[in-house]
Amino acid sequence: MDALAKGVKGQTNGGRNRVTGPFGNTFSAHVSQTDDQSDEPQRKRRFIGSAFGRIRGEQRDMSYDDYEEPVRKPTIQSSVIATTREVKPRTQALEEQKNDKKSLARNKRMFGMILGTLQKFQNEESTRKDTQSQKRVEIEKKLDEKAEEERTQLRKERRELFLVRREKEAQIRCIEHKMQRVEIA
Repeated sequence: MDALAKGVKGQTNGGRNRVTGPFGNTFSAHVSQTDDQSDEPQRKRRFIGSAFGRIRGEQRDMSYDDYEEPVRKPTIQSSVIATTREVKPRTQALEEQKNDKKSLARNKRMFGMILGTLQKFQNEESTRKDTQSQKRVEIEKKLDEKAEEERTQLRKERRELFLVRREKEAQIRCIEHKMQRVEIA
């Protein structure tokens, strides 16, 4: 029961002890019935935190008998010391670059590579736009063809309906003419 004497809250439950650790963790431990003043040294009991505690880097490997605050090392602030550089005027730097043939050749190569890359991207963009415009034209052409087909289909149906109507009207006139003959006779 030495753990309880050190300031850890606990409840006994028939030989079992409910112990709350300094971090709020509760554990169930078996309590021995022997005196605290026996000649045997007490075993240190260790608890291991959760897996997430190990991931976060928390150290939870403490004994029940030793509930002291962990020793914190003092932190040291880092400082960056800026060295002074001699800054040349722009005109002087340009003059030095003009005289250096090696750097001038390198600069020309780099500029040529950049221009080549830019032209390559421009060509790809123009071909992409061309293919997109061709696809757009093809789609518009198909839509126009469908619209024209629908119009011709509607005209054809209208003509057929008109012819059917004329035939029906002619039949009606014929029947009316026959009825007039029957009434006269």
